[in-house]
Amino acid sequence: MSALALPLMVLVLVWLFYKVTTYALPCLTGLIVARYAFEAGAGGGGAFVVWGVTALATFGLMRWLYASIAQPIFRVMHSIAFVTPSAVMSYFILNTLSAGHVPSEHWRQALCILGAGVAALMALVRLAEPDPE
Repeated sequence: MSALALPLMVLVLVWLFYKVTTYALPCLTGLIVARYAFEAGAGGGGAFVVWGVTALATFGLMRWLYASIAQPIFRVMHSIAFVTPSAVMSYFILNTLSAGHVPSEHWRQALCILGAGVAALMALVRLAEPDPE
């Protein structure tokens, strides 16, 4: 049974890494508001609910803004504002995880930059995908 637990735990951590880096801006916004709610006396459960509602509202607002912006330069600026936290967060996570495992500093930086670019593209795809109808 424990032989199955480790690969399953790794898969869950990879899935969590994907979700957090893809939705970095809504997650961070939700965490800021949830921390305030917790300090105001909402408790752990209340802060969790506030985090979820705030993250969903932020992502919905960002998608709505992206769809309603008509001029390309403003759309690019909006996309950069959404994608930058994803790229920065994934770069630092990969840099921390690969610190003792990649012997060459140049390869480590190259892999971290590549991973940050992939995470930024995933966040951009999530922002720009059309609504399912």
